[in-house]
Amino acid sequence: MAAKYQKQLCYVLSLWLILFSLSGCRMPAGTTLISGGYGYTVGDIVHMDTARTPAVGDVVQYNARINNSDFGSFGPGIYLAKITAIPGDSVVFYQTYYETNGIKVQPGGLASAIWGSQQFDNITGMSMTVPEAEFLTDKFIGYEYRSAAANSSFPGYVRYTVKRKAIIGVITEKVGHDQKFEDRQKNVVY
Repeated sequence: MAAKYQKQLCYVLSLWLILFSLSGCRMPAGTTLISGGYGYTVGDIVHMDTARTPAVGDVVQYNARINNSDFGSFGPGIYLAKITAIPGDSVVFYQTYYETNGIKVQPGGLASAIWGSQQFDNITGMSMTVPEAEFLTDKFIGYEYRSAAANSSFPGYVRYTVKRKAIIGVITEKVGHDQKFEDRQKNVVY
């Protein structure tokens, strides 16, 4: 029964974060992270600016469902990513990595991908520009469901960008940690 309420708490917290991000206002002090990475852990309390446009090097929190990159995933759908390129920046895709702004990112094998609104069966060897209202990150973001790729029976295309509308905010600083929240999250089963 406790797990049922913990799952509901996650959904309520996720909805609350989404509503604040859509309103364009600054998140209040004490926003508790439900995902970790980049020196942050689940339960960290942070300040987050939802009005700020992300810049290269910023760590953002985003909603994978709004980003349409949650095909086949489980969990609350709220994650962190580090921005490596902004709209208009150039990106070159190699066989096992991509490079932009002097940053080399190795997300694994590159193949079928969504870039802006276009789908590609193989982006290896391509040079592209980060689409308007999207931000390139330092990792594989997830799969977006589309019709099956020509060379694959898997109907998902890799997404490496986060759409502006999916970004909840830019994390500006850590101000504390909620150990009870972290402990509760460890027991949540998705």
